[in-house]
Amino acid sequence: MSIRSEIFKAEAIANALPRVIKSDLIGSAMFSEKANDIDVLVLITRETELGDYFEYLYDIGWSKDSDYELMSSNFYSFRKDKINIIITQSPEFYNRFYRAMLVCRYLKVQTRLERSVVCDIVINGKSPSEASMEYLAKNNYVQS
Repeated sequence: MSIRSEIFKAEAIANALPRVIKSDLIGSAMFSEKANDIDVLVLITRETELGDYFEYLYDIGWSKDSDYELMSSNFYSFRKDKINIIITQSPEFYNRFYRAMLVCRYLKVQTRLERSVVCDIVINGKSPSEASMEYLAKNNYVQS
């Protein structure tokens, strides 16, 4: 299956979920035909009971995505096959996250490290040096 058809499928799945306000394609599939998976950012209503929502996702075959586990209290990530849905109830977080992904697309950012640093700058307001050094420290990178 081509990346375009995978993206179409992921977007259709995200928009078919209950209580979705809006969704957008994010991650490397926004700008690369070589993406390994498809990430979709999903904004759901604030009135949604998260426990029930997560139970619904588990019941239809989604699992918690450990790649993003405990990264933020602003979103929750679930994976099924090559599709990763990132769910938030915060319009502010949704908008900042999507803006960060637009910056990544504009700059043609290729690596997860670079995307993480851009997200930390745009979403959390960190300086570029602070964001990159923090990421490198978390990943046991030692500068020589």
